[in-house]
Amino acid sequence: KVADLWKDHLNESEYNSFAYGGYLSREVVSGLHLLVLNTVVYKAWGDISGDPFGQFRWLEIQLSRIRESNSKAYIHAHIPPVWDSWGPSPMMKDEFIARFLQIFRDYSDVISAHLFGHLHDNELRAIPGMPPESQPIIIHSSTAPCYDNNPFLTEVTYDFETKHITDFAAHMVNLARSSEADGMQWEVVFDSVLKFFNMTAVSNEGVAALAHQMLHDDVVWERYRNKWFKGVPQGSCNHHCRRAFTCLLTDGFSSYMLETCKLRGSNILSEQDLPFGVRSSRPVQFKRDYV
Repeated sequence: KVADLWKDHLNESEYNSFAYGGYLSREVVSGLHLLVLNTVVYKAWGDISGDPFGQFRWLEIQLSRIRESNSKAYIHAHIPPVWDSWGPSPMMKDEFIARFLQIFRDYSDVISAHLFGHLHDNELRAIPGMPPESQPIIIHSSTAPCYDNNPFLTEVTYDFETKHITDFAAHMVNLARSSEADGMQWEVVFDSVLKFFNMTAVSNEGVAALAHQMLHDDVVWERYRNKWFKGVPQGSCNHHCRRAFTCLLTDGFSSYMLETCKLRGSNILSEQDLPFGVRSSRPVQFKRDYV
């Protein structure tokens, strides 16, 4: 069992839930709980449905208890509930993406970070239907350069009271400059995501505004796609490609949302609609929206 390899580092409750379904909860500092989820079971290419290992029920129970204790939670998992930037294609079955987004909305007052990986790139996603000041999905790249990415590490700053991530720095190994003789050549991509992308906050509102900037500001576009995304230039991308890529930041949760964003010609309806206007006033119904 994988859980047995970690048995010396887990208490009884953590060990039991991890051994059963690959998930656990731990209070890492006073008032902040790290909820580690097993999202591999929700992968889009699987045949599982419903609530595998009772994880959704467990997650909502944990979030309810954390709310009752006036504490906060970080959600941490591998596969994110999004469409990726490769196809794009879904990383989870539509019912699971919908379930996650509903939980994120229901507990937006409790969840202070949504942290995921898997894609081997760095991305930000604004969660539809969420309060503007709430936390977005942050997708971190990998330390393994398996898919044409430089290895990355992220250093996070958070607010002690709200536990919200307020800023973060990105560090990477420049493989083109590294060698056996010289070792790994670390570089600071940026020391502040807010300054690097001219963002007002690490929030859903901030990410939606960033998507708008990326459409119209070549400097911001270049920094996101060719410096931070994988740490290496991504090649040519015409205006149709650029529009589709920026739509992922605000609408990368279903085929319907992505196609609507691309046809609309913008991630937002107007300047006044930043970040959530008419399009996010309805709940996202993925069973109906998928085409």
